[in-house]
Amino acid sequence: MAEMAFLSFSRSIPLFLAIQTVIFFLLLRASERAKVKDGETLRTSNKTSSIAVRVLCVLLIIGVVATILFKFRYTLPYTVITMLAPAILVPLIATGSSSKLMLVAIILWHFMLIAPEMPSDQLAITEGVHMTRTIILHERWLPEMAHNPSYNPFPTMAFIRAALSLLTGLPWFDWSLGYILIAAVALAFDLTLFALTFRMLSDRGAGLLAVMIAALTPYLLVTSHAYQVPANVMWLLCTSTLIKPPGKLKRSDAIVRAILFSSATLTHPTAYIAMIFPLTFLSLTYIVDKRLLSRYSYVRGALFPILVIGLFRFVYEEAYARYVGKMPFDAVEDLAIRIFAGGEFEAKLSLYDCSGIPFYQAFLWSLTASLACALILHYVLKRSVDITLFSLFITASIFIAMGYVMATLTRVSTQLYRGQYVAFSLLVPLAALTTKKILDSRSKGLIAIMALLFISSSLLVMNDPEISPRIVQRARGVPEIVESMRPTLADLVKAESIIGLTKGDINTISRLMFYSEASIAYERITSYGECIPMVYGRLQDALYKALYVHGHTIRDRPIVSIDSVVPSELSDAVLKYSMVHNFGREYVFLKS
Repeated sequence: MAEMAFLSFSRSIPLFLAIQTVIFFLLLRASERAKVKDGETLRTSNKTSSIAVRVLCVLLIIGVVATILFKFRYTLPYTVITMLAPAILVPLIATGSSSKLMLVAIILWHFMLIAPEMPSDQLAITEGVHMTRTIILHERWLPEMAHNPSYNPFPTMAFIRAALSLLTGLPWFDWSLGYILIAAVALAFDLTLFALTFRMLSDRGAGLLAVMIAALTPYLLVTSHAYQVPANVMWLLCTSTLIKPPGKLKRSDAIVRAILFSSATLTHPTAYIAMIFPLTFLSLTYIVDKRLLSRYSYVRGALFPILVIGLFRFVYEEAYARYVGKMPFDAVEDLAIRIFAGGEFEAKLSLYDCSGIPFYQAFLWSLTASLACALILHYVLKRSVDITLFSLFITASIFIAMGYVMATLTRVSTQLYRGQYVAFSLLVPLAALTTKKILDSRSKGLIAIMALLFISSSLLVMNDPEISPRIVQRARGVPEIVESMRPTLADLVKAESIIGLTKGDINTISRLMFYSEASIAYERITSYGECIPMVYGRLQDALYKALYVHGHTIRDRPIVSIDSVVPSELSDAVLKYSMVHNFGREYVFLKS
């Protein structure tokens, strides 16, 4: 039992991190020796590689469409296409190929990995639409209606979604609009990482690898958070202007940087991590060589407005600032009490530990960090200092280490601390450089190892609790049968008829009681391992969504709580309550 506890998912992450770092470091050293010996090389004709990439793009387009429209995920063809992409692309990158079509293939592959299936009710109601609905219903933005204060004072994604709804004529809750935004955000994120890596390393192959690595990094799932991801894209663009400005710095560059960082910070406060990068950059520059400070004066010039904007955002949202500032102090206090005051020391398990996610899944969660650590270790032993790379690494490490300790030793968050999302973006260029250095050896053996690494990682993605939809629901304790019971358009029609029968009166709707032969009782696992009893019925779900669309909510929560009748109480309900509607296998009662 103790062995299984030790091999829990969360606790396996640092173990895999250490093991993988050593392995990648050894591969780096082996790649340098292979270069010196000028051993076997891998050659591929341009015509052959071009045909392979074109065929792959066609397969990926088919795969993306099938994943969205049909039950294609978890099928053998899906698995084959998912594995085929890295099997073709990694060796091509090793030969020096870096065509635009390869970038297209990688972006399609990324989207195939994350694309959710089309919901049967064709509604795209997620956390991302709450504030959009407020804008649409009130025809303006009301800050007091924000369902989460951290998305104030300007809900960027909500505004974009509302604007697209107006321009396209699609309802704000339509699934087509949801997919347009998912595709746009994924494309923006991939192109930003490619541009950032290429700008920093002047290597297109490394840029392609950066996009592939990001697609395999659970922390960087672009569909996980509707507000955090765009903020990350904007401040990564801002950071890229700090890394290697082309030619003489212009005043317009500073204005663009200020706009990008302002937008990122106003969209989501995790963009605060961007404030740490220039501070770390200047500190390391001072330690390594003070004379370099004059060369990087533009960083000092950018730091002041970034700090001003960040402090304004922190002060503006005082309640959220107190919450963020209090969180690490609570973690330290809780840990100190348990260690020094005789309190019982028991690490808090994450949601994924409580739901039995296998320990080996941690391999994927430590992949990006271990590739970056191997590169830094390689440079340290060679006594070679690259200020930019070290600054990115240290900035990311501060937040990742802090977040991991807080999340595993205290009760902080579900996914091992959300701030790690932004920080992991900084490690992607380093991880890409590590991979590119190993591939540059042109050794068939090393190239085969790295190709196998990406292929096996793509298999793990399909069973990852953060990336795979079915695994996410299973991790939260939702039975698989519930997924096949999601509301359909026919259920929405029934829900609309109920609203019509009650004339949309909330007092009447709140007195409704449902019975369904297909209802499912289960316990949903919360972020901290607590179980909440749930009864799921398709018609109730459809009614909640219909009421949400009509605006019958308090902030983002349903304004009513609808009761369900269990089979043993059905006969009593028939006698005690009047029946509003009989849908065959589903009954709707009105309580007196």
